[in-house]
Amino acid sequence: MQIISSFQLVNPKLELILTTNNIQLSTIDSIIKIEGVSIHPIDEYWEGRTTKQGGYLKANIQSVAVNGIGFKRENGLNYLDARTFDISSTDIQYYSVKSDSVVTTQKKDSVVQTWSLYSIISPILHTIAINKVEIEKTKFSYAITQGGYTDTYSLEQFDFHANKFLVDPLSEREKKFWYVDNFTITSTNISGLQNSNNSDINIGRLYLNTMDHDFSLSGKAPNALSMLQFLCHDQAMPLLRSYPLFG
Repeated sequence: MQIISSFQLVNPKLELILTTNNIQLSTIDSIIKIEGVSIHPIDEYWEGRTTKQGGYLKANIQSVAVNGIGFKRENGLNYLDARTFDISSTDIQYYSVKSDSVVTTQKKDSVVQTWSLYSIISPILHTIAINKVEIEKTKFSYAITQGGYTDTYSLEQFDFHANKFLVDPLSEREKKFWYVDNFTITSTNISGLQNSNNSDINIGRLYLNTMDHDFSLSGKAPNALSMLQFLCHDQAMPLLRSYPLFG
């Protein structure tokens, strides 16, 4: 087993710094474990998180573990697979400041470039396949500023379990939600203050299981659909709208 006591990576273009306390690699046991992960912007950039247009991320992760990892190369293409991918005890802060009025112009002969997860990994890997993904004990706070108002949200704990994560050349065409076959979300103590429409959200517990088509929510949620859209993005909305809770 190879152990790296500490590691730091600075990306000047993204103005982000990545540090870790401990990295363990074992080709015998087929594991990768990373402890004490910190992702944060440089101080000068972070200071503008509530006033300057852009996105600002700060995250601390206790551990990241990949078990049963394997790598193979066939016909000049690289394939990565793993049995499990686990992230534990994460504290995330994210700030988004949007322009009040954005005017965009596009020339007829201009090319609009769209990005996907596969387009990012494809120069190195042809396929990434993970049997189970587990993200547990995540604490999250989010603030969005637009039109002179700041809306804030916080989650005390967020757990995410998913099966059959797959990124390959067909992933974008199949449009699987979060690149998985099915997933479960459990979140507790969700609160939000929406100054933009003078309302608030207080949810004691949210549970969503796409395999069993099971959804439950408790607490005060006058804008529950918009909150879930923030958590799950648009592709989950057809499933959520089938429940009478929002009628």
